[in-house]
Amino acid sequence: MDDNYRHGAEDSYRASQGFRATAPDEGIRTRAVIVGVIVDWLATDIARIAYIMVFMRESIEKYGGFENIPDEVLLLEPPLALIGILGTTLGGYVAGRMARGRHVLHGAVVAVVSTLLSFALILAIDGRILLYGWQILVLVLIIPAGAFGGYLAYRLGKAVRAPTPGVPTTPTS
Repeated sequence: MDDNYRHGAEDSYRASQGFRATAPDEGIRTRAVIVGVIVDWLATDIARIAYIMVFMRESIEKYGGFENIPDEVLLLEPPLALIGILGTTLGGYVAGRMARGRHVLHGAVVAVVSTLLSFALILAIDGRILLYGWQILVLVLIIPAGAFGGYLAYRLGKAVRAPTPGVPTTPTS
């Protein structure tokens, strides 16, 4: 009874002083989203470069260099689309782990921010956005992929929870 009274008194004091009573996992953690977007972009770019170097070597030699490969040939490569989706899933997972709460929301926000930044980059370079084939599929699946990464962070974080200080980790008899 005393603890309930003490917590109520503390809450009343905080409210009177202008403090907002918030849960630690409320809201979106900007740092988690930024790191998630960076992980998304890095993982996607590294995996795409590796894929191109290993599996598109013949096309690179046929056209005399990567920069000479027509866009139509690159757009017909479904694994490149899959790599982007997996990169966003990883970015959503990282953001969800860093956020320590609202994991799925953080993963989805990573996907939205990453997509908007991609569109901004494309507009800055080409001045227009044209979507072909697999790019439309990626656009449809990108937000669910980021949210799924956040969900994985929730599920895996739930399975490996650090012990609470002062609470025994082994059963006592």
